[in-house]
Amino acid sequence: MSCLITMSQKELHRLEVIQKINDRRLSVVQAAELLGLSRSQVHRLLQAYEHSGAAGLVSKKRSRPSNRRHSEDFRNAALDLIRERYLDFGPTLAREKLIELHHISVAKETLRQWMTEAGIWVSRRERKQRVFQPRGRRDCFGELVQIDGSHHWWFENRGPKCALGRHRSTIFRELRRNAFEDPQMPDLSGYYCVTANEMARERRAKLRKLARFSHVRQSVIERIIHGWSPQQIAGRMRLKRHPICVSYETIYKFAYSADGQAIKLWRHLPERRARRRPRRARRRHGRRFSPELNILHRPDTVAERRQFGHWECDLIQFRKKFGKANVTSLVERVSRFAVFLRNNDRQSKPIMGGLI
Repeated sequence: MSCLITMSQKELHRLEVIQKINDRRLSVVQAAELLGLSRSQVHRLLQAYEHSGAAGLVSKKRSRPSNRRHSEDFRNAALDLIRERYLDFGPTLAREKLIELHHISVAKETLRQWMTEAGIWVSRRERKQRVFQPRGRRDCFGELVQIDGSHHWWFENRGPKCALGRHRSTIFRELRRNAFEDPQMPDLSGYYCVTANEMARERRAKLRKLARFSHVRQSVIERIIHGWSPQQIAGRMRLKRHPICVSYETIYKFAYSADGQAIKLWRHLPERRARRRPRRARRRHGRRFSPELNILHRPDTVAERRQFGHWECDLIQFRKKFGKANVTSLVERVSRFAVFLRNNDRQSKPIMGGLI
């Protein structure tokens, strides 16, 4: 009679290793190294497998109550306090009040499970979805925005009457935001076109933080020169709760701005590009090799080093300043016999020619 056995990934790995021991494809010492256990523990697993099969490798603690669980009296006391005082509280806030006022310490998730089982708390997934009555479209026929088109003294007797052709709220907002005020000579206060234009320019000139704060800019430049990436700099600022934080995108923009180009800050960035590549137009490389050629799919005779004649090949390349020379290494898997070949070119044909 067949039965269903529930096993974790770790237990499945142990089952695979134990079966290899029974098939004499692995020794006990090798299995102990793979599983991170001692030999005596592996022998006990073998005895359990021979006695009960795969079920003998399943943990005996599964589906049993934890040894560290709280007592029923403790659970009931916490739930009684919540029903009496914190009935409308969530698990997180209720836990804080239990610790602060009643000195009852319990984990947030444990309290959530207790409140759910007692019917005090309903998870967001199980809550009944609110139904909203759909609202129909408004009847827009004949509705127009009234724009003041009459002639007024908009220039305060400094010009003729005129009609601006804008909504009155737009005109009043412009007068309020860009009006000039002189507290010492109130007679000079008013709306002046030149002053209003300068005030609008100052508001629209959104200078970056690195342009406004020199000490932050100097700190960012020093860290980039020392090899920090913009992501590391921005992350460290958030981690240290710096009073003035900048994003990595701001740092990239500064590095490729006129100020950053003047000191050639791009040379210290990870990719060292003189011109930044567009963010949304970066190339995506597909798989260079098919999954069937993965090293994980090699035969067991090769993976376990049981057959002579299988070689591992690696290519060791150096920086461009050292020239085009590179080294090819060949290692036989069973005997560990190694051969190193010098290549004077980075192309694949000379390298394959040297191997053949």
